[in-house]
Amino acid sequence: MFGAYQAGAFKAISGQIEIDMVVGASAGAVNGWSIAGGCSADELIQNWRDPQTGKALKLFDAAPLREMAERLHSRYTPRIPFGLVVLQLAGLKTCLVQHPDIRPAHLHAACSIPFVLPTVKIGGKRYLDGGVFAKLPVFAAVEMGATRVIAIDVLPDFGAWRKHPPGINLTVIKPSERLGGMRDLFYWKRDSIERWIALGIDDASKIQLIDAVPSGSLNATNSPE
Repeated sequence: MFGAYQAGAFKAISGQIEIDMVVGASAGAVNGWSIAGGCSADELIQNWRDPQTGKALKLFDAAPLREMAERLHSRYTPRIPFGLVVLQLAGLKTCLVQHPDIRPAHLHAACSIPFVLPTVKIGGKRYLDGGVFAKLPVFAAVEMGATRVIAIDVLPDFGAWRKHPPGINLTVIKPSERLGGMRDLFYWKRDSIERWIALGIDDASKIQLIDAVPSGSLNATNSPE
């Protein structure tokens, strides 16, 4: 549910710059798919305000999430380069999948949280939430050619993220206050959604992205949940 914070941050970011690439893990993959497909910041925020969004994450039941992934896949088609990160169960290998190779199953797998939702079988192999080992997939954006990355880390106190290559111009946006506990991650509540959206807008608005961006590409990376 912390993806609502990303939606708020995206509204502030989109008011300053135009991005040309999106990479996401976990809920960031779902947000990223929509953004790359032309979804406006206001539309993305409304998606999170819709109680139906909360019904997509039903513990131990993969059907609602699968249906949401299929709906989003048919609704949006990336207009700019987009990639998502999933974790291959065999060997626990973090994998970057890029459009146009992304199918609904990849969006589904990107949000399949271990021990909460079952893995997703794609091409004979099983995959799950890529945020497990790549909560902030800067490496994936770099692999896709990014030199300037704006990353949204909704779980700054949860684990670490992979080191990025030297020379990358990186800005990290993260919550200025704790978003909530484990229960808040999984259950949609209107007051929480509104607070996270407002906080995302406020935190991202405090960062002057235009002055920090050199000539060249602008890229956005979304973190999990």
